[in-house]
This record gives sequence, structure tokens and C-alpha cells, in this order.
Amino acid sequence: MFADNKRLSAAADESKRLAGLVQKYVKLELVDKLVRLLALVVTLFVSLFVGFIVLVCLALCLAAWIAAKTDDSVLGYGLVAAIIIVLMAIVLLLKRTLIIRPIVKAMMKVFFKADANPTKP
Repeated sequence: MFADNKRLSAAADESKRLAGLVQKYVKLELVDKLVRLLALVVTLFVSLFVGFIVLVCLALCLAAWIAAKTDDSVLGYGLVAAIIIVLMAIVLLLKRTLIIRPIVKAMMKVFFKADANPTKP
């Protein structure tokens, strides 16, 4: 009877230790996934910011070029503004395909693809 209590006590201690290890593992997995998601978000924002700056510079260059060719700055800048408005309308119409699906796909990759091969860093 006394031996059974020792074995039961040892099993309970081992279960507690295992539960603690599982809890630590879950915390580490959560931190890993949050860091990956944060890195993805920061990369996305930095890329969008740099891309926006480049597009503004290119739009100004195109407007100045059109203005120089037509000798009418209003026409040059107005034409570039119209092109930008049309592009914005296209992006808004295709936002699910161009914006939402790639973001969802990237987030799913961060959260679920890493689980398929846990030994791969």
C-alpha cells in the first residue's frame, strides 16, 4: 500500500512537471508566432511607406515631363492626377484580390505552416 502511494505521488509529480513543460512550450510557440507576425507587419508598413515615396516622386517626374512636352503645367499635373484616381479606383475594386487575400495567406503561413514541420527553424 505504501509503495502504491509512492508510485502515485511520483506519477503526480511527473504529471505536474510535464504540465509545466507543456505550458512553457505553448508560451514559446505563442511568442514565436507573435514575433513573426510583428516582423511581417513592420516589413509591410516599411515597404508600403518606401513604395509610396517612390510613387510620389515618379508621379511628380511624369507630371513635370508631360508639362514640359505640352507647355501646360495644369494639363501635366491634371493628367497625372487623373491616372492616379483611376489606379486608386482599380485597387479599391480589386482590394480582395490585391490586398486581403495576400495578407490572409501570409498570416496563415505564419500561424499554420510552421506547425507542419516543427524541427525546421
